Amino acid sequence: MSLSEKLRMLRDDRCWSQQYLADRMNVDRSTISRYETGKSIPTYQTVVRFAEVYQIEKELLVNELDQILPTVEKSGYILKENLDDKDLDIVIDLIKLFKNLYSIVSRRANKMRG
Repeated sequence: MSLSEKLRMLRDDRCWSQQYLADRMNVDRSTISRYETGKSIPTYQTVVRFAEVYQIEKELLVNELDQILPTVEKSGYILKENLDDKDLDIVIDLIKLFKNLYSIVSRRANKMRG
């Protein structure tokens, strides 16, 4: 069962409306709809919040999320941050400001490795 199907089933089992759940999650109703239809993938923190609201073990939902996220074969990181985080906005703005920053950092990292 997909994450979106599981989220819908959990809400339906409790006879909650999307609006009721959205109010408990402090998000827009349309956000709940997008998660339940699979049009959007919730962040890790949001999935943990769903588990808290539904009072279930977070692993039941996190495992589904892990299957959706791409597998990283090389060492690296997968962003599991809230996209509304102000610090993340600053980082994104810096990357946009310094478009060649990624290539500079990559070259320096490669020199340090080899």
